Amino acid sequence: RPRDARAGKQVYLGGFDSEDQAALAYDVAAVKCRGDDAATNFDMENYRQELAALDAIEKDELVLSLRRQSKGFLKGSSKFRGV
Repeated sequence: RPRDARAGKQVYLGGFDSEDQAALAYDVAAVKCRGDDAATNFDMENYRQELAALDAIEKDELVLSLRRQSKGFLKGSSKFRGV
């Protein structure tokens, strides 16, 4: 789970249907919390456009958006979590 650098807390992002979806959610949240130097699962160039929009979004808004996009968050049935 990405950590909020300011608070030192883990942030739950929801459950996802695939490892790739969970990894992407983690990467976006990690970059928002830690900046461009965050350790990520994928090369950040693969989704640079999405990351450019992060400056306009508050961290809490991003987390809520990722949770809404996660399929397992409501069902509780996902095998993969954005950890």
